[in-house]
Amino acid sequence: MQEYKKSLFEAISNSPRNLDKDKIMQAWDFANLAHDGQKRKSGEPFIVHPTETAIITASWGLDGSAIIAAVLH
Repeated sequence: MQEYKKSLFEAISNSPRNLDKDKIMQAWDFANLAHDGQKRKSGEPFIVHPTETAIITASWGLDGSAIIAAVLH
């Protein structure tokens, strides 16, 4: 799971916005813990999709609240 967390951190670090990285990463930790052991029908860990959504959201230059919403959706 750490590779997904690292990818999200890199994405928010590259954002042109001044994001609260700690708050976003806390949201990721919460979501990861909440879905611990869960897998999608494909067999992929559940957290992968929300992480990828958050990375896309960050690449669009959206604010921290939008990125957190993407992680928690």
